[in-house]
This record gives sequence, structure tokens and C-alpha cells, in this order.
Amino acid sequence: MEVQQIEQCIKKMTKETRFNHSKGVEYMAGELAKHYNVNVEKAMLAGLMHDCVKNLPYEEMLRLCRELGCELDTVTENESKLIHAPLGAYYVKKIFGIDDEEIFDAIYYHTTAKADMSMLTKIIYIADAVEPNRNYDIAEEMRKLAFEDIDLAILKVIDYTINKLVSSGRMLHNETINARNYLISKGVK
Repeated sequence: MEVQQIEQCIKKMTKETRFNHSKGVEYMAGELAKHYNVNVEKAMLAGLMHDCVKNLPYEEMLRLCRELGCELDTVTENESKLIHAPLGAYYVKKIFGIDDEEIFDAIYYHTTAKADMSMLTKIIYIADAVEPNRNYDIAEEMRKLAFEDIDLAILKVIDYTINKLVSSGRMLHNETINARNYLISKGVK
């Protein structure tokens, strides 16, 4: 499937604000890929597709998970905002026909992060957090930091996310904790 066809499909599948967010992530992923010498086309494609199933109803997402063979852990199944990431990776692979393990991994972990991420996975994780439409209190600082020290930017976004989740009484995903611990063990501060 051509990129323009994929873009049209995503535009139909998502709300206008989600599509604009996806275009913002596509743009930021491209800029970060240029900066970190990563395949720009691949980064932009992963950025465009990362939220392709996010606007589907919860029950539809669960049905698609069963249909596409996407097994969910307990936290992901109970935190409905997480399901779209692993499901999106399977959807991109099986429906859009993008059989690329780096893109699969980048989409799969764009909400939770994980330990020892590839540079493409790091780029999609942080591009999702700092794309131009994001305006939370540390967004501008993180946009700048993403181009200076991507690992530190990821750690700060993880810490910010953990604080928000804990204060709202929501579950933390083990992969997020693993990602944070991994970065700290590698001396990121």
C-alpha cells in the first residue's frame, strides 16, 4: 500500500484532532530521524501510523486484538488508553501490509516505552510526546531536549507520565518501569 493510500485510510479511521496529531508525529519523527541519522521515510511512516486504531471503540479494539492475534497483558487490557499501541502494530502489519519489525516495535511501544529501545522506537515514543500540537506544561522544554539528549527527554517524559498516572490512581505498565530503570542504569540523569 502506498503512503498516500495509508494516509487516506488513517484520515478516515480517526477524528480530525487525532489525524492532525498523527501528522504532527510524522513531522517530528522525520525531523528527529534526520537529526539522529535514522531512516527518515521509515520514521515518518511509523509516526503517521502510530495511532491508526486509537479512535476505535474499546469493544472493537478487543475484537480486533482477537482477530489479529494481538495478545494483551493485564495492564494493557485494563488501561484502555494503552490498547491502541500493540493493536496498532498488528493492524499496520496485517491490514496495511507493512512487515517491518522496526516499525512494528516503534508502534507497539509508543505509549509504554521499553528497556533498550532502538533509535526508531525512541524517536516515535518522544515524537508522540513532543509533536507541535502538544502543549502540556513541559512540552516545549521536551521538544528542545529531544534534539539534545533523546534518552534524557524520554526519561523526563516517563517521569512526567508516571506522576500523572499515580496521581490519577491509574495502573503503571511494567514496560514503562523497565524503560525508566534501564535508562537510569545506563547513567541517564
